[in-house]
Amino acid sequence: MKQVKNILVITWLLASFFCAKATFGKEYPDTTKISTHKLLKLAKHDQVMGMLNDATFFYQAYLHRRQNDIRNMWTLAELYKKLENYDMAIPLYDKIVQANASKNIVVRGWFEFIGDDKHDSYYQKFPLASYYYGIVLKRTGRYKESSMAFYGFLNSYHEKDSAIYLAMAESEIAGNHLALELQKSLPQTKMTEFDSDLYPRRPFDFYTAPEPWQDSSFIYLGVGTSRVGQMEFPGTFPRKAKLVKGTWRDDGPLYEFPFDPWYVVAGGCFSKDKKRYYFTRCDIRRNAFAPPDSKLGMYYEHFSLYRCKIVNGAWQSPEKLDDNINMPGTINLMPSVGTDDRNHDVLYFVSNRPGGYGGYDIWRSNFAVGLDKFDVPVNLGPQINTAENEVTPFYDQDSSALYFSSDGWPGLGGLDIFKAKKIPGGWGPANNLGSPFNSWHNDLYYTLNHAHTSGMEAQSYYCHLICVEPIFQLPFFDCQRIYTFKFKQPQFGLRTKVVVGQGAAAHVALDAKTDVYIDNNTGHTPEILKSFVQTDKPSPVFPLHPKYHYKIHVSKPGYYPVDTFLNTDTFVHSDTVLYLIHLGEIPKDSPITIRNINFDFNDSGLTHDSKNVLDTTLLRYLNKHPEEKIMIISHSDSVGTDEYNLKLSQARAQSVVNYLVTRGISPKRLVAKGYGSRHPIAPNRNKDGTDNPAGRELNRRTEFRVIGNLRKDK
Repeated sequence: MKQVKNILVITWLLASFFCAKATFGKEYPDTTKISTHKLLKLAKHDQVMGMLNDATFFYQAYLHRRQNDIRNMWTLAELYKKLENYDMAIPLYDKIVQANASKNIVVRGWFEFIGDDKHDSYYQKFPLASYYYGIVLKRTGRYKESSMAFYGFLNSYHEKDSAIYLAMAESEIAGNHLALELQKSLPQTKMTEFDSDLYPRRPFDFYTAPEPWQDSSFIYLGVGTSRVGQMEFPGTFPRKAKLVKGTWRDDGPLYEFPFDPWYVVAGGCFSKDKKRYYFTRCDIRRNAFAPPDSKLGMYYEHFSLYRCKIVNGAWQSPEKLDDNINMPGTINLMPSVGTDDRNHDVLYFVSNRPGGYGGYDIWRSNFAVGLDKFDVPVNLGPQINTAENEVTPFYDQDSSALYFSSDGWPGLGGLDIFKAKKIPGGWGPANNLGSPFNSWHNDLYYTLNHAHTSGMEAQSYYCHLICVEPIFQLPFFDCQRIYTFKFKQPQFGLRTKVVVGQGAAAHVALDAKTDVYIDNNTGHTPEILKSFVQTDKPSPVFPLHPKYHYKIHVSKPGYYPVDTFLNTDTFVHSDTVLYLIHLGEIPKDSPITIRNINFDFNDSGLTHDSKNVLDTTLLRYLNKHPEEKIMIISHSDSVGTDEYNLKLSQARAQSVVNYLVTRGISPKRLVAKGYGSRHPIAPNRNKDGTDNPAGRELNRRTEFRVIGNLRKDK
């Protein structure tokens, strides 16, 4: 399983580091003049050397002669999948799935590596074939067929790691259902590929990781070459693009960036004040045992995070972040930066370090100014990270939202872009952005401009590449193009969900009523704009207007009402706000204490402050529940005789009732009861017999209890 995760994520994310040349126009030999065992030998050789397109050519020629060699058919299907040539992989996986269903599956043995046809064949099945068949179908947008393949996999897979793969298959099916639902509605935002002039005419080049820089420019990563000694070695380096008459144009390399030919640069981002640039650096190394003029002797290592400070417009030398971030022996890359409440940098980044949830996870670390280093990173948790891979984070400080790509949450295929809002104590649900931001390709590096009126992302496409990196024994073929989008007039919406109960017992509060008002702040009850009644389905979306202040009132019989407020002054781009509102149940048997109801010494008259407390608590409650009857209960401490305390507490309870009547509450709804000092909640005296003022203060209290309902009493 670990190997699966590594292949998926590294193939998608680190392609820019290892691709050396294109095979367009390459002349292949006449295979009719090559023996069968020689074709297989050439295929395996090119596969080992990392020249995977060449390998597929020879495997295809070999299988044209040996059409029932399921083992090497599996190898070719896997190569096409890694190359993202899904159309070629589909019929191969299909044939393997059919062979799996057969009782007699003959697979050529390993002896075919040397072309020995005299040895016996052996029997082997490929239980993951139907899973990957579903994957490649999904990656071509054939969602219904993909689901059928996954259902077949769920019914047939019984290996030791079945729990992991079955969960992955169910997630893929959920993504297929989501994709089919999204196809029913037209996208509200149009994606446009950057003008072709941004790209050189070489069909294998790719461009990714856009980062807004100035008002009409951005930085992106483009394929380039680094000269090491007498050799040119391919890699990715920062380039600039500028907006010219509404069209993006390449503006050349970012010469301001401190370039070093012994490393390449992956995705980067600026701090909020533009004074620091965080980026991934990957060092170029030479294999001491390789020929000195061979590109096969070059490899990459040490994927680490660096920072460049920008002082008076001049870029300083890169600084490697400390071991808290660059944990030895782990890969750390793809930074995004926000700020904390003191305006210090908060770093979000991707890592495969221990303590995660699966493949690559997103982590967070605050910058400790006093120590001049970042704190120990914290995993963002299961609200963001899954057993698969979460990558390319973009934290939008203005909306407290994290955008990231994932292949672990249900999606449309490959890596999809998700959004999660930061909430107290963690993160809200990860929501798929849907079409057109997501497709059956890999969708990565979502980012917004400073005004939140437009944005960019990178999307993968299939291209023919040869990669010559034997150190990793993995192909890296995820070519990417940059797309831009513009939002229409921002659209805001409100959706509510009301729940009751605590912890695992929490559930939807059916029949709870939500009223939305304009908050006029006049003290008068405003007109209700919209009312929702909570059902077991999501509430309808209520449209919000920019720069409005709203009041949301939620009520349900037997529960305390809740008022919450929302204003759209700071809303800058389209969004739907989800308000999760928790109602607390009103105890029917236990009384509720009203704090800060005070009386003068040896007096039953309410103080001015106590009346204000009643106005903002009990009076408001009674007005919102006009049919409930309550008992006002007063308690005293132990000073004085029992008879005296009973009379005083009864008078004080009646004083509260009388005040509520003057405020418009019907006396039929109110009952006064004094208990004196008979029901203390704290000791009036300490164990040694001395006075306990703190305990007596707790015992002097006013409570109320719901005792009936006027409608039911009739």
